Amino acid sequence: MTWQECLSLIELIELKQTGTTEHVEHVEHCPRCQAQLRLLAVPANIDDQRTPTGGLAAAPSRDGVEAVEVIPGAIWTTVADGIGFREVVAIVARSRRDPRLVIVVPLSEEIEDATDLDLTVDPEVLGYPALLAVWNHGWIYDDQLAAPVAALDNALRGEMTSLYRWLAVGGERPTLERAAGPPLTEPDDARNLRRDEERERLHALWRRVSRDQEPEGEEDETRLVASPEPSFGSLIAASLASDEWDAVTLAERASVERADLQRILADDLDLTWATDARRVASLVRVLELDLQDVESPLRLSLARSRGGEPIAFEHYQAAARAAPGASDEQIKRDLLTKGIDESEDARARQIDAFWARVVELHDDFN
Repeated sequence: MTWQECLSLIELIELKQTGTTEHVEHVEHCPRCQAQLRLLAVPANIDDQRTPTGGLAAAPSRDGVEAVEVIPGAIWTTVADGIGFREVVAIVARSRRDPRLVIVVPLSEEIEDATDLDLTVDPEVLGYPALLAVWNHGWIYDDQLAAPVAALDNALRGEMTSLYRWLAVGGERPTLERAAGPPLTEPDDARNLRRDEERERLHALWRRVSRDQEPEGEEDETRLVASPEPSFGSLIAASLASDEWDAVTLAERASVERADLQRILADDLDLTWATDARRVASLVRVLELDLQDVESPLRLSLARSRGGEPIAFEHYQAAARAAPGASDEQIKRDLLTKGIDESEDARARQIDAFWARVVELHDDFN
């Protein structure tokens, strides 16, 4: 039996609790299962002598580790409310707003389906190969942590933190030495199946924090007002609110940087130079939105964005400044450097031009 065929975490927990399994002989001779069994917490009412691998020390139960500090890089088992299974996660940080909240990254054994948003964990850490699925990070309460089992080395903890920050807030993408696989580039990449399965499974772990942040009670229908006209950003946000999409997956499949996606969600588009037109067209294509349904929301987003119509300067002066090998786009910008006309008429012309560019790119994509 190979490590891929070893006992699941649920089976190991059952073995730890009952001392029986049809694979006892395998466990006694398997370093991976022994290491995992050793890391599992033992409930207070379970006799350790019933475990066939009783010579292996068990990690402390939650009752015995209340004083253990939850520190970044620590690996813990967790308990999902109302579900009988545990997940293994790495701590990223505590929330400054609410110290009960902890941001965590789940660990995955599906190393064959790794992407560039997974980090490789050395087999010695847990006793078997694993990944840090940073793309699947989430919030839990600290009382959902069951028992500490191991810790990441400083280098891997630093890469996990840097990758999480980039996924959460954007900026310059970090250089990663422990990236576990190539990026996803196609919607039909088989590795998307693993992502969907793990995302669905982890919902049970994130559910408690998500539920607590939902409004209580029902809205008074007499206070309801007509919904405002949607913007393009709100259309994208609605897609992300569904079970089908999350920001990381959408950004990858549309070839859009996470920071740019956040700008688009905030209705902050580049009206002056229309550099976001290609991103908009790509999002429309990936989300399979009807182009005609997009025009009005997109125009609203552009109306909320800053910028205007570039004012042409003397062409011969700008042309003389153009460096050899400069792109056509850069030369065009050099030719139009006198200022930006942000009058209502000028902005209207730029909105029309932006929309025309999106239509052109959408036709090219199709």
